[in-house]
Formats: sequence, structure tokens, C-alpha cells
Amino acid sequence: MEPKDERLEPLMNFAVKSFRLDPEKWRLSVSNEDNLVTLNGFFSSPDHGCVFISEKEKEEEKEKEEEEKEDTIIVTEKEDGPEAETVEETEDVLPPVLLFTLYFPRDIISKVVCVVKPSREVVTKDTAKNLMFVEMPGIDALSLITTLTEDTALPLIGNEQNCSDWPEGMSEEVVKQMEILKNQACVVKAQTQGRTFLPQPGLNGDASNLEESLKLEQEQEDNNGDITLTTACHSEVLQACDQTIMEWAELVGQFLKEDSSELLLEQTRPLPVEEFNFWECRLQNLVFIDEQLRSVKAQQVAAIVESAQSVYANTLKQIFNNVQSALKEAEDITHNLKPLQELLEPLQSMDYLKLRDQAERVMNEVQLLWMRSKFYCKPCRIVVLLQEICNLFIELSRSFLGRSQVLKGLVSDPASGFQSVSACIVTLERLKECFRNCRSQLDSKDANTPKWDFPSLLIFVHLDQFLERLGKIKELHCVTLDMSHLDHAFFSGINGKKWSGLVQEVYNQFLNHVRVLSENDCDATDTNDQVFPDLWALFHSQAQDIENRLVTVLSRALETRTISTSVGKIVLMFQKVLRRPFILNKLRRHFKSVWNMIQTEVTRTEEMAQSQIEAYKQSQVQSQVYSGYTSKEISILIWARQLEERVQHSYRNQLIIREVEPSGAQFVSDKCQSLIKMLHDFRATVRVKWTENLEKDSAFILQQPVIQLHQSGMLQVPCGPKLEAVLRELRFVNWDKEVKLPPQTSHLFSSREDLIKTHLSLSKLQSCYNQVVSSVDQVERPLIQTQLQDLHQDLSGLQSRTWGAQGLMQEVHSQRDKVLSFYKTITEARATTTAIKQIAEGWAKIQLLQCQEDGFLRGETSESSQLQLSQDAQELLRMTQENRSLYQAEESSEAWLCYLDHIDDLVQSGLIQLLQTALSFLTESMENP
Repeated sequence: MEPKDERLEPLMNFAVKSFRLDPEKWRLSVSNEDNLVTLNGFFSSPDHGCVFISEKEKEEEKEKEEEEKEDTIIVTEKEDGPEAETVEETEDVLPPVLLFTLYFPRDIISKVVCVVKPSREVVTKDTAKNLMFVEMPGIDALSLITTLTEDTALPLIGNEQNCSDWPEGMSEEVVKQMEILKNQACVVKAQTQGRTFLPQPGLNGDASNLEESLKLEQEQEDNNGDITLTTACHSEVLQACDQTIMEWAELVGQFLKEDSSELLLEQTRPLPVEEFNFWECRLQNLVFIDEQLRSVKAQQVAAIVESAQSVYANTLKQIFNNVQSALKEAEDITHNLKPLQELLEPLQSMDYLKLRDQAERVMNEVQLLWMRSKFYCKPCRIVVLLQEICNLFIELSRSFLGRSQVLKGLVSDPASGFQSVSACIVTLERLKECFRNCRSQLDSKDANTPKWDFPSLLIFVHLDQFLERLGKIKELHCVTLDMSHLDHAFFSGINGKKWSGLVQEVYNQFLNHVRVLSENDCDATDTNDQVFPDLWALFHSQAQDIENRLVTVLSRALETRTISTSVGKIVLMFQKVLRRPFILNKLRRHFKSVWNMIQTEVTRTEEMAQSQIEAYKQSQVQSQVYSGYTSKEISILIWARQLEERVQHSYRNQLIIREVEPSGAQFVSDKCQSLIKMLHDFRATVRVKWTENLEKDSAFILQQPVIQLHQSGMLQVPCGPKLEAVLRELRFVNWDKEVKLPPQTSHLFSSREDLIKTHLSLSKLQSCYNQVVSSVDQVERPLIQTQLQDLHQDLSGLQSRTWGAQGLMQEVHSQRDKVLSFYKTITEARATTTAIKQIAEGWAKIQLLQCQEDGFLRGETSESSQLQLSQDAQELLRMTQENRSLYQAEESSEAWLCYLDHIDDLVQSGLIQLLQTALSFLTESMENP
């Protein structure tokens, strides 16, 4: 078998941990020849079902080490002579640490590990983990000692036949020592379980004999008045009882002195669960002690000391009474702590942001505990409980912040860290506030109710330290968050690029400082951590240096600004940084100049407003013109509104600046508000005048007809210009939300969109109709007379409709379409007539006669001239028929015949011009042969 045999892995894993060995010592142990033989027999033979592993004794190891040391002598001959040189070589062979045996080892006082094969199979590397089970015999040594003593040793020694050859008194001494050993084992075992064991004296049969003897002595004392001395045996039993009571008094007294405040006194920070566990364990232990005091042996001890009138009888009664009082106290406290325990247990798994709402419930429950329990209403105990509750809130806060991770987000997400720390501070402050409220409620109750008159410093000493540490952590995140706004800072102006670069350089340096702080692994939430205070001090000095450099840049920027708007932009951009106390103190003198500048702006605006208001009042008499496109009132309202916006802008700037430096803000604020009020009142006055005029115009428009037919035959919109002016002024209503329109004006405004569309349609209708009527001639009039009469009849309905009529827009659109259709038809017909005239006039350019090369004239027209005249004739015919269709004229009607005569005149005029051109050509040719 090799040391690397895979069958040894299950044994090695357990043995190395159990015996706390180095792997090298395990290798030496399994490499030992005797151990290899034992392990081979266990693994390969079905006759061996278990193997025992134990540690060798240190003395045996030393003896074997000395025996295994061998000295070897090597003799060599030199060339100079047969002299011998003795060389001692010492070979140290380390002995094995563990001993492997197939049977339980003898004379072993150390731990023994037993490896068992439940089945008699051969162990292979594949079945090693499934076939072997590891056990530790004698792991409960205290129970073993107690069992061996009671069930084996004492019965054997108590049998006289087994001790007949022993010296006199030896058996009694052995029994006594065995009882002492058993009691010590029971005491230690009970202590490991958190219990208090009361050792019992070895009374056995001597107790009953002693009780009978004491009764006889009591009877003799009552009869004769003499007391008979007890035997030596009885005296020993009584002495054992007295000694037992003394031990009981010491153990019980030591236990009853235990208090839950011991952990606080040990400079630890216990949680409420330890308080609850303390009282539960105390109750269980008191019940265990009470059961022991009520046991048969304890009653025997009590009977013996009472019968013997021992001085320890009262001590035993006092022990019993103390245990009963403590038991009653523990039952009361445990019962009254249950509601608080049920309330606090879910807090550890609750979302931390909901913890703030639970602080009041926790304090109210502590207050009820103080009032319910008659044993817990002591300042010392309630102070301990409140400190433990504070410790619980501290631990929950540290877990929420991530303990050592709280500084890791300074660079990446300082806002989230700031919110988390702020939430913790609010929650803990809420806990303190709830305590103060509960104390005030107790103070307001009757005099019989106990008060919380102890100083709160005793409760919140650790909480205040933690809050102070959280304040520093919050300041770190706050500074980082404020400085992060520098990354987006940008200055305008001539030196803006330079200042922007300086600010960016300052920010990058600050970011390096923050990065170093965030990379540290210290737990900033631990008040006992001494690394964080040093880091905080270093960062504080670095931040002051950064602030000094920012002051230099901001001072130059504020000095060069001449209007409040620029200053407001700078303050708004650096608002977070300017709130830093150091920076604000250094820039205070610059803000005084800024306030003076804003006061000057407001004063100038006030003077301008007063002068313009006075000018308006004068214009009421002198009819001053303000604008050619709007009424005087509209112009004044627009001007007053713009001026009011200017004052409001200055007012907003002062609000921004006063967030940083409030001195001087009150005067500017009052001045702006008074000026805004003055302009607002002035606008209201002008608005009333404007609405009155607008109401008169609106009433006039609504009573006017939509169209009128003039005696000249032209159409006109009676109130068109006035309507346009009113509609234009009504646009101002959308700009001024404070306008309250009178009824007639409100009606126009509500139908403003329809009125605009109607007016546009009427304008189109009027224009088209008037164009047709104004350009009609004597030839065309008979042709369109019927259509004009039909249009007059249709438009007569609109002449009776006013602008306030219902359904006006649809009717106007219908009439507009008719007029547009008529206009289009007449326009096309007139265009055709013009084309006929142009064709006829174009004949004057046609050459009927042409010269030959020999100079003689040709008597016939050219083919091209003939073709052109033929085509023109066909086109004239087509156009004439098209106009008849457009004019909707009958062929035999007098109007159409007159129109044809007009066309004939045009054609005749064209032919005459054609002939004149030909005659002119002939004359010229004859004169110049």
C-alpha cells in the first residue's frame, strides 16, 4: 500500500481535522510498516470489521526516537598513513504520530477514532466512501463517568464480599472519592449545558439510620431533657449534609448573581436576542434547580439538618426561598418579554427603509413592558434592554450600508450612498425621538407609575458615537456629490474657456482624492475602527485646498459679470458648491456687489415703468400711436407684460442667489414684488378699457350682414376690416390668461376659428364675383345674364344673415363653391375668346404671295400658308363650340347670334389684315422689280 492510496482519503480527511495534524505527519503515520500491515488487514480481510486510530504517547515517542538513532562509523585510509578518520552520520527516522490497531488500544488516555465496515466486504478505491463509517468512542466522557460510577462502581464497591480483603475504611474512602468524582462530572456536564447541578451527598442507608436516631434523640430530649450524642457515622453524615448545603449556597448564590448587564460591562455590544436567551436560560436553570431542591435526596438532606437542628437548616431554607423568588421573577420577565421578542425578530429580515416606521412600535412595546412587569421595571434592566435595542438598530444600519463597502460608491454613485446614509440617520434619530416621546408619556401619568428618570446618555452612548460616524460618512458623500457638479461646469465669455479648464482641473484632482478614499478597505461604520478617522482628517484638509482653488476661480467670474442674469446662471451652476461654508464665507463680499447690481436693475425698471404709465395716461388725451398693427391697448398690454417678465426674471435671480447668500435679498424681493404688483394693476386697468372697446366692436359686428350687393353690381363685406382687426386682437387672449371677456366678445372668441374660415371664404367669393362682373362686356353680358341672376338669388340669403347666425360657415362655403365654379367657367370662356382673337391677329404674319428665283410672282398661295389657314379655321370652329358649351347658350338664341357676330368681326378683321399684308408685299415687289 502506498501513502497515496485512494482508499485512505476518507480516513485522512477526518483524522487530520480530528487530531489537528499536518498532512506530512499523516503521510509519516501511514508509511509506518506496522500501520501498513494493520490497514492492509482491515481493507483486504473480511475477518476485521473495524480499525482504531489513536495518538501515541509523547514519552513512548521519545523512547522510540532514542532507540531508532544509530551511529555508523566509516573508516578510510589516507595516502599519508593508515590513520583512521571516524565520521559519525546520524540518520533521524521520525516515528509515526498515529497508531492504527485492529482492537481497542490499551492504556490510552487520548482520543480514539473508530472506522467501521458494516459489511464484511473488501474495501476498494471505488467503495471506500460508501463502506466505511467513522465514529469517536467516548465522546460524552462526563455521561460515561456518571453512568460508570452509579451503575457499576458504587454497586460493586458497596458489596461487602467484593471488598472483604480490603483494609478497613478503604471501601468507604473509595466510595467517597467516587461520589466526589461523580458530582464533579455532573457539575461540569451541567455547566456545559448552561445548567447548575447541585451535588448530592452519598447518604444511602446511613441517611435513614440517622433520621431514626435523630427522632429517638428528639423524643428523649422531650421526655428527659437530655441529649444523647450521635455515633461517629451519624456525625459524618450530618457533616456531609452541612458541607453539601454550603456547596449549594455557593453554586446557587453564584448563579443568582448573574445578570444580563455583564456583557455590556465586558465592553461588548449585545443584541436583544441575548437578553431574551439569558432570561429563557435563567428560567430553565431555575426550574432545574427547583426540581433538584424538591428531589428525594434533597428532602433527606433537609430532614436531617432540621432534625439535627443544624445551623445550616436556615441556610437551606434561604436557598429555597431565593430560588422561588428568582423563579417567580424569571417567569414574569420571560412572559412579558415575549411580545417584544416577537416584534424584534422580523426586523432583521425587514426592508431597512421600513424600519423607521417600526421604531415607535418598538419603544411603545418597551414602555408596556416597563408598566406590565413588576420585576423588570428597574432602571438598570430597562437601560440594558434599550442599549441592546440600540445595538440592534446599529447592526441593521451597518448591514444596510454594507459595512466596509460604504465608501466604495463614492466615485461611481455618491447620490445612492448619500441617500442610504441619510436614511440610516433619520431612522436612528427617529428611535431617539420615540424614546423621548415615551418618557414624556410616562411623566404625564399618575405618581404611582414609575418614570424613566435615568439619563438618556446611558442608553445612547454607542448610538451617538455611531451617529457621529455616520455624520462624517454623510459629509464625505455630500462633498463628493456637490463637487460632482463641477464636471458639467461651463463658463461663457472671453475668459470662459480658461476658467472652465481650471474648474475641470480642480475637479479631476478632487476625483483622485476620492478614488484613494474609496479604494481603502477599512470599515467606516465601525466606531472602533481607527483607520477611518485618519482618512477623514486627510480628506478634510484636501477638500479645503480644493475649495480654496474654487474660490479663486469663482471670485474672478463674479467680478466680471455686469447683469443679474449672468450671475444667476453662475450661482445656479455652482449652487451646491457655493453652499459650502468655507466657499460662501470667502465669496461674501462679491455677493454684496451682486445685490447692489440687482437693486440698480430693479430701480431702473421701476423708473421706466412709471414713465411709460404716465405716457399712457397722457395718450388718453393726445391720441398717441403705439403700433400700426394693433390697438393702443394691446400694445400697452404687451409692453407691460414684457416689463413684468423682466422684473420677474430679476426676482427669480434673487431667489437663486438668496439660497446661497440671503443678506440683501429682502429689499430686492420687496422692491420686485411691489413693482410686479404695480404693473399687474396697470395691466388690469388697461385690460378693462380694452375689453370695453372690444365688446362694442364685437356687438357691432354680430349685428352686421355678412355681405351686401352694391348698386354698381359689386359684392362687399360691410364689416370686413373691423372684423379682421377684432380677430387679430383676440389672439392676445391666448397670451394673457387673466383676460375675462364680455358676452359678445366671448361669443366671437369661441367661434373665432369658424369666423376666420368664413371670412376667408367670403373674401374669395367677393373677389371672384367682382372680377367677373367688373370685366363683362356688351357681347358677353347677355350670355351670362341668366347665371348672374341665379347667383344673385342664391346670395340674397347671405345678405339677410348676420355674423352671429348659426350654420353660417357651411352656407358661405356652399355659396363660395358656386361662385368659384361660375368664375372658373367664365374665365375659361374669356380665355377661349382671347385665343380666337390671337389666332385671327396672327394671320397678318402669313405670306400669301412669294417671289420665284427668276423674279416673277406666283399667282397661287404656298402650301404651308394654306395648311395653316385650314388648321386655324378648324380650331376657331372648335373654340366657338366650346364657348357655346361654357356659356350654356342655345344656337338660335339672340345672345349667341350676337356672340357669333362678334367672332365673325374678329375673323373678318384678321382676314383683312392678311390681305393687307399680301397687297403690301405685291406693291413693294412691283416698285422694286
